[in-house]
Amino acid sequence: MSAWDQAVDAGIDWDAVRIPTGQGVPLLARLTADAETRAHLGPVVISDRSLVTYWPITTGTSPAHWPTGVRLLTRGTSIVLPGLGIDPYLARWLHRPHLPGQLTGATWLAAALTHTTEAVV
Repeated sequence: MSAWDQAVDAGIDWDAVRIPTGQGVPLLARLTADAETRAHLGPVVISDRSLVTYWPITTGTSPAHWPTGVRLLTRGTSIVLPGLGIDPYLARWLHRPHLPGQLTGATWLAAALTHTTEAVV
């Protein structure tokens, strides 16, 4: 594996929700527009190459169903995380949480995708 293709396995310390950029970028813009909502966000990574956003969540906390086009990544999958030597086209941070180790809540993220975050915040 080259320095340009460093992948990190999901399903150990975290799972990830893969959301197409057409949904993920506007969702992030909506969620970061409000300070209270922004406080619930963990890191968000974008891959311009793959046209997706990745939202790490706590392992094993995913709801059973996600909207069409959204995919849960767990054990046996991996994502490229931004870092030294990683091409920003391959992976770059869209959002970093204020608290180290903070992840977006899976149920809250699923609700946010259907515009019902008020019910689970």
